[in-house]
Amino acid sequence: MTIESAGLVGSFSSLALDAQGNPVIAYCSNIAVRCATRNGGVWAAETVDTVNTSGGGGSTSLALDVAGGPA
Repeated sequence: MTIESAGLVGSFSSLALDAQGNPVIAYCSNIAVRCATRNGGVWAAETVDTVNTSGGGGSTSLALDVAGGPA
């Protein structure tokens, strides 16, 4: 299943499962860090931070809060 496919997406990904066992994925997308959640088989992605990638490299590290959202 593809969450997002426009541009350079998916690098430096991190995966966690929420309390209900749904996947939550953090990843770099062009010049942003994005977080995707799946609920009922439907993916939703949102920008959580914008980054300057001109220096190359990058990373994500995902942790979930008690509500199951990115912390």
